[in-house]
Amino acid sequence: MDSEKSTLSDVHSTEHEAEYMEVLTELREAVFRRRPADVYQFCAQHFQQKLAEQREGLLELVKMHPGILDSSAPPTAVAA
Repeated sequence: MDSEKSTLSDVHSTEHEAEYMEVLTELREAVFRRRPADVYQFCAQHFQQKLAEQREGLLELVKMHPGILDSSAPPTAVAA
């Protein structure tokens, strides 16, 4: 059973690591492209914009699929 936990943990770790590396790569490219004077402020604004985009996408998803957040609603397939 410990090997099952380890395998599941490894899968989640790998998924998070891949997402983390993607985020850092995107940020690094944006910093090199824009060459901001204040890197910390740039990073804060970069991630604030990413968060806003994510929230907008989630709101659109909810608009397209009313009830998707209701725990009583049957699960539906969502096309990407």
